[in-house]
Amino acid sequence: MQIRTVLLWVIIAGILGAAVVLTRPSQTLSPIAERDDQWRSLGIDPARVIRITRSIGGQPDQVVERSGAGGESWVVRWGGEETAMSWPADPMRVRAGTRNLSTQKISETEEDTLSEPAGSVQIVDTDGKDIEITFGSIASGGYVPIRVDERDSTGIVQSRWFGRIQSQVREAFIATGFLPWRSNELFAGVPAQVTGVSLDAGEHHVELLRDPTGWMITSPFVSLAESGKAEELVGTLLGLESLGFVDSTDDGIDAGFDRPIAVVSMTHEGGVTWMRIGSQADMGGQQVFARITTPTGEAIVRVLAENLAKLTPTPEAYIARTPSRIALSDITRLEILGTDNKPRLAAARSLGGWMIDGTPATTQYSEAINRLMQVLTVEPASGVQVRKPDTEPSEPMGTVRAFGAEGNLLMRFGFGLDSSDAGLRLLVTEDLDAGGQIVWICTSDEARGTGAWLTAMASRRAP
Repeated sequence: MQIRTVLLWVIIAGILGAAVVLTRPSQTLSPIAERDDQWRSLGIDPARVIRITRSIGGQPDQVVERSGAGGESWVVRWGGEETAMSWPADPMRVRAGTRNLSTQKISETEEDTLSEPAGSVQIVDTDGKDIEITFGSIASGGYVPIRVDERDSTGIVQSRWFGRIQSQVREAFIATGFLPWRSNELFAGVPAQVTGVSLDAGEHHVELLRDPTGWMITSPFVSLAESGKAEELVGTLLGLESLGFVDSTDDGIDAGFDRPIAVVSMTHEGGVTWMRIGSQADMGGQQVFARITTPTGEAIVRVLAENLAKLTPTPEAYIARTPSRIALSDITRLEILGTDNKPRLAAARSLGGWMIDGTPATTQYSEAINRLMQVLTVEPASGVQVRKPDTEPSEPMGTVRAFGAEGNLLMRFGFGLDSSDAGLRLLVTEDLDAGGQIVWICTSDEARGTGAWLTAMASRRAP
């Protein structure tokens, strides 16, 4: 019984000894992973970072920093004093980069093993404190040596320590840098509140301007613009993205900016941003070069040609479908003139309705005048044409004029009736200062009835 007990304890002791041997840490593991208490982080709070600077050979050459007061707007700056460039950064890429750096585990070492610096990265926070990480050039086992200097807001080094970090971090911040953090949006730095747009492509040209009442066409003629169409154009421009940046055209590339296919500009609170479309950027012609010039920087990018094809430089596409934007409440007097420009009907608006020759207008006249105002200021035309100065203008059957309280002319339009396969059409015309004419084609029942009534009024004998 005693011998059996002794044998049993011998067996148990052997099993426990084997377990100790199997679970003992391997002595051949890298010393980097040997002790958890040697791991250290950089102590960076991504939410408080305001600037990151890369330096090569002791000279800063790339910076990414917050732009504006707070918020998530960032800008990348690079180049020398004479070739300084800048471009809005993608906030998501900046956050990913700073988060990557802040979560790195560094194997702290007692001695400085950094002999050949590859470059450094300086991170500054909202309090003015900074951490500078100098990376070594020689990697070993997937790690590179680093030196970390922690400074207060006065620039005095408060702490210096050494360690080893994954070499991929050096590749990302030193070898690659911050240029991949640039936003792909062509107009990333342009605020949504755009106040002006211009498009030039070949013989076509249009300029649009936002005023307190909406959008206006200011060139090649002055007229009301369809606000929806103007906003759609702005939205298309703000949504354009690059396929990639071209940081050098010194390799024999002819980008074609000296003879651009098209030129686009957007006016905004920060100034004017230009886009010049150059030559094709690939063999198939699916991509083109574009030079983007902003108040703070410039970049050459590649863009899909089909996306630019959505931009329409013809002014006809933006003319408002309603001839006037004047409110009925602003009108105090309305006149209908014959072909001799003499009034055939004059109506004054009062609180009680329309007055003709000092007496209240009949129901028939009041309804006809209100229907006319509906056609001119509310109901969209079915089509719009622009007749150039060298074409035969549409001769009106008469003219409609409206005046404000001060006797100022609010609107003046010619009118006429035209027949088509679909029946009668009311034509509302406006003569342009530079020559030519805008013609609104109105085909609704209200428009046809208004056209017949206007013709009858204009045909009356002058008083």
